[in-house]
Amino acid sequence: FTWAWGLYPLDRERTRLVTRLRWRADGPLARILMDALEIWMMRKHLLGIRRRVEDRKPLAGRAALGDRSRAAAHSPASSRSR
Repeated sequence: FTWAWGLYPLDRERTRLVTRLRWRADGPLARILMDALEIWMMRKHLLGIRRRVEDRKPLAGRAALGDRSRAAAHSPASSRSR
């Protein structure tokens, strides 16, 4: 079987995960079994990705991603001048 994963950027802050799973099923029982296993495997992978993303520390200032306007708007210096 083949299992492919792809990450496709939607905009500066979002990415879409697309997976493709292909296999050869030699009968209806094999197809049902593979469908059930695929659902279980995908859920486990997505929960692992979610855990790693939510455990990740936020970047120190959005300027690291090139978003200087948002970082400047939230900096202590800009809040004192308002």
